[in-house]
Amino acid sequence: MAARLIYVGLDVGGTTMKAAAVDDNGSPLSAPVVMDTNPSRGQEAGLETMCETIRRAISAAGATLADVTAIGVATPGLMDIKAGLILDPKGDFKDKIAARAKEDAELPKGGAGV
Repeated sequence: MAARLIYVGLDVGGTTMKAAAVDDNGSPLSAPVVMDTNPSRGQEAGLETMCETIRRAISAAGATLADVTAIGVATPGLMDIKAGLILDPKGDFKDKIAARAKEDAELPKGGAGV
């Protein structure tokens, strides 16, 4: 039997961040996780909130980081996908988010996903 493919999506908004895990058919594996963005806390706190929202979504799906095939991130503003850089952020999240996510999640960066 083939291993189950799990994908995580993160929506970064000015008020909240939402993440959920889905299977290869796009079916949700749990309810979405919602956390406050709190942009006034600064860039590092924002990046940590992104990572924590992803971690919680994976846990809610009954999975581990090792089970995740890819992570996609949607942000306000323009992105340089290859560099993992938010070019025109709404708030204080201009940083190499793909590098941070890879470091935190220990996942390879590839394509449009993190």
